[in-house]
Formats: sequence, C-alpha cells, structure tokens
Amino acid sequence: MRFTGSSLLLVAAAVLVAVPAATQEQRKPLLSEEIRDTLREDGVEAAQRRFDEIFPAQADRYEIDLPGMMGLLGTLMGEDPEAGQAVMAMVTTLTQAQMQQHMPEAVAAAEARQRDRDRAAAAREGARAESLQSIEERLGPDREDVARFAGYYGEPDKQDRPVPRNIFVVQTCDGRLVTGASWGDASPWHLKTTGDITFTFADQFRSFTMEFEVDDEGKPRALRHDIEDLGLPPTLAYVGALEDARCFPVERGRSAPPAAAPRPAVR
Repeated sequence: MRFTGSSLLLVAAAVLVAVPAATQEQRKPLLSEEIRDTLREDGVEAAQRRFDEIFPAQADRYEIDLPGMMGLLGTLMGEDPEAGQAVMAMVTTLTQAQMQQHMPEAVAAAEARQRDRDRAAAAREGARAESLQSIEERLGPDREDVARFAGYYGEPDKQDRPVPRNIFVVQTCDGRLVTGASWGDASPWHLKTTGDITFTFADQFRSFTMEFEVDDEGKPRALRHDIEDLGLPPTLAYVGALEDARCFPVERGRSAPPAAAPRPAVR
C-alpha cells in the first residue's frame, strides 16, 4: 500500500486510539528513543539498519511507540529532511503493521481501493499509449518568452536554511517550463502553458495550477500555486536566479546547447 503524508497522519491517529499505552510496569525501551539516538550518533543508514533489526524480529523487546515516532518525524521534517524521510518510511511500516493487527477489514478495503486505482491508472496509461497526443497538445506551443519565469520561488524569511524549501522553475530547450521542489529528488513536472502567465500540470497522481506575477518589465515577482502536499504557502516570492540559467535538456524538441544544463534539484 502507498500513503501520502496527510493520509498517513490520519491512519496513524486512528491506530493510536485502538492501541492502549503501556503501563509503568510494562515499560520497555522506546523504539522512538532508540531510533533518535542512532540517528544522532551514527546517521540515517545506521538508523534504518537498526529499525530493520528491531522490527518485527525484536519488536517484543521494545515499546513500539507510534506517538513518539510521529513526534520524531515532525521534528526531523523541519530540521533534517533526509532523516525525516527515513523516519516517514519507518512510521509507514509501523502503521501498516498496526492496521493489519487491529483493523483488518479497513486494510482489506484500502488494498481493494488501491488495486482499483492501480487498474484505473494502468487503463489510462494504456489509452495514452494507444492514442499519443502531440507535444503541443499536451504542453501547449513552444514559446520564446518563458525564460523570464526561471528562478527560485519561496519564503524570503526562510532562505537561511541549509536547504531552503523553494520551488524551482526552469526553461526547457524546446521553449516550455519545468518545475519541482528544490529540496527533493523527484522527477520534475513539465508544465502546460494555458495563458501568458498561467501553467498547469496533471497526471494520475496530482494536478495543479501555477500563475506568475511579473513587474512592468516582465521580470518575475511571485508565484501563486495550489500544490497541497509541499507544505508551502500558496503565494511564493521570487527569491533568486538559478545557479545556471541555461535551458533544461529534454529528449523531445530542439537539442540542448553544448554547455551543461542546470541541475535545479541542488540548491
């Protein structure tokens, strides 16, 4: 099964209600403290190995405290995204195990819904393969003016973080836009032009709209978006240019210039 961050929190909360807390007499070492201490002393990979050693083989030696793991996750997602992602995977594993134990019917229903979504996604993908649309139909016409939107967009008062949580926008070498989260390593999203300053994205997993705000000279000032799961406000200020302003190469369309293209995922 796959969970988004928001659905994981809701499921974990439901599981917490169903699982009674340990009494003082039953006190065992807390899993959350073991993982936290391993992270601090030995790093993310060691913490993952320690978790795999403990759960499920040694689970009876520890108090599997989901509230503590959720608290650790909340702290790390703001301080250390890499460690936060590792703990998110651990919380997902624990939540699924608790669901299997305490809510078998809910798990079966959720798995059935996921299978239905997977079948629907496969059907949509098959339909796309049978009837390919042109690039212009999917992404709109290529444009000569989209380079003006390139740059980083974020919260100006939070740019002193080691890895600021910004959205990057890059021009492709065939005159379109690519965007994504600068702190992640997911594939970038190729935008469809729907107006002079408006763009959209849609696939089987997400859809959103982006609208740029420009000054009298056409230079970017802000970006408005409706991406719900990045934890960013809906309006982001232009906070700086890309380290390398050359176009982003893609397999379609015009070829890239000889020089290397920017690497927007590294801020």
